[in-house]
Parts: sequence; C-alpha cells; structure tokens
Amino acid sequence: MLVFLSYEGFELIANASDRIRHPAKTLPWAYYGSILTAIVLYVLIVVVAIGHLSFAALTAGPRRPS
Repeated sequence: MLVFLSYEGFELIANASDRIRHPAKTLPWAYYGSILTAIVLYVLIVVVAIGHLSFAALTAGPRRPS
C-alpha cells in the first residue's frame, strides 16, 4: 500500500498544476521532492526487509502450504 501511495503524489501534483501561483518554479520542486520521497521510502522498505529476514529467507521466495 505504501508503494502505491508513493506514486500517487505525481498524479496529485499534475492535477493541482493549474492552481499553482508560480508553476515554472514550484512544479520542478514538487516533482523532485516526490521522487526523492519515493526513493527514500523504497530504501527504507529494503532496509526493513533485510533487517528482519536473512538473505536465505529473502532469496527462497514464498513458502507453499504443506
């Protein structure tokens, strides 16, 4: 869910672009900020996944019920 919401910011910026006072200055900052936020979120997800699982568990894939 967090990964999906990190991309929704791009759509929100585009939808609000006609109501921004100085779009030539503000829109690049908004897009760069949202890209940076998505990158940070992805890195944090990787750090948490690696921190809680061993490398063998990460590469093994999902378990099948027996």
